[in-house]
Amino acid sequence: MKNDRYVVYVDDDPDDRSLFIEAFHSIQDYDLVTFVNGFELLLFLKQRKDDEMPSLIVLDINMPVMNGIESLTILKSNERYKHIPVVMFATSANPADIEYCKELDTEILIKPRKYGEIRSIFQNLLKEYEAH
Repeated sequence: MKNDRYVVYVDDDPDDRSLFIEAFHSIQDYDLVTFVNGFELLLFLKQRKDDEMPSLIVLDINMPVMNGIESLTILKSNERYKHIPVVMFATSANPADIEYCKELDTEILIKPRKYGEIRSIFQNLLKEYEAH
């Protein structure tokens, strides 16, 4: 990574990952690290020092091995990770998922399909979390 600040994007769909990687490249001052499931994310975080945690984690909900909801539950119940902002991306708004994410103080967004929308969402999220 070239920057100290980075975002983690976790999604098993290679097309979605490629689209997000392309959209993210235009965002300055942040690197993007990607994984295909929550298990890989947790292994990565476990190896990081406390001052090397990501600025933001974006999780797809539906993934094999460990899905986004399972990953979110672990992240928010762990003292080491619960301060990291997390945003969930979903293809549809399941009311149970929305309620659960709300309980864990986590925003859930419908996954955008266009480059410009993705870039705009990332820029807005990073501005929002930098302000905190």
